[in-house]
Amino acid sequence: MTPEDKERFTENFDWFNQFFQDMRQLLKNIHKALKNELSYTIAHRGWYYEKSKSQPSLPPYWVTAISEDGFALQIFLILDISLLENNPYFINELSLVLVKHSRSDKSGYFNDYGMRVVQNKEIIIRREQNKFASGEISRSEGTQTKFQAFQVPLSAFTNGKEFQNVIQEKIVAVLRDMPVWE
Repeated sequence: MTPEDKERFTENFDWFNQFFQDMRQLLKNIHKALKNELSYTIAHRGWYYEKSKSQPSLPPYWVTAISEDGFALQIFLILDISLLENNPYFINELSLVLVKHSRSDKSGYFNDYGMRVVQNKEIIIRREQNKFASGEISRSEGTQTKFQAFQVPLSAFTNGKEFQNVIQEKIVAVLRDMPVWE
């Protein structure tokens, strides 16, 4: 490897590590705000991403989830914007997509719940509010799972505003405005 290639590789390696470290810190700060502002318990904080078994690559998304009484909240960090192409409610850009669904026992079932909303697969959007969309996730056993979802572009955290204020305005305030399911 030439010295120029080695230097470029090292710079890219450092940049990606810093990016994921920053995203992890952002998600930890979101969890902290949800705990402090909305009294979520956040008993377990886990991270999941798809791992490519055929070749090294960036994951298309990174997700964390929490389960509360009566709902689960899955927070997707969308790194591959093609995941959003079929969803008319979301814009195609690097972003957080938050999916709150009515199955608190299924917080870790990302493909069966949140990813369906992200990709607009087997869901029915019943209402679009100014801040979020709501509807139902179709299930094979005939039951419907209610959901509410919204998007926060990552650019919202880089436009000069204090990121804690962005978390308050774009995430906590929206979750606070969502109606409780009956």
